[in-house]
Amino acid sequence: MSFVVLDSNFDWSVGVGGLSNVTLAVREDFVGGTGTGTDAVPETINFLGDVTLLFEGGSFSSITLNGNNTRIKAPFEQIFDTDVSLTGTFFMTLFIQNGMGQ
Repeated sequence: MSFVVLDSNFDWSVGVGGLSNVTLAVREDFVGGTGTGTDAVPETINFLGDVTLLFEGGSFSSITLNGNNTRIKAPFEQIFDTDVSLTGTFFMTLFIQNGMGQ
C-alpha cells in the first residue's frame, strides 16, 4: 500500500480519483471549489477501492466525497464541516490520543 500526503504541496490537478491501494494522509484544511491551477481543490472526489483517509490535523469542507469501501481513520475531533456530503460506502475508526501524544 502506498502513502500520499495531502498538504499544501499536493497537486490537485493529478487528483486522488485514480489512486487505489493507498493511504491518504490529510494534513491541511481543504475547501472544495477553491484555489486555481494545481492548487484547485475539486468540489467532488471519487475514491477507488482500498483507500484509507488518515486525518493528521486536516479537514474537508464544501466538498462531496464518494466512497468505495473507503476507510476513515481520525482522532476524536472535527474532520468534516457541516457542508460535506458523504456518498457511497465508508468505514470509520476513531482514535483518542492521550496527554502523551499517543
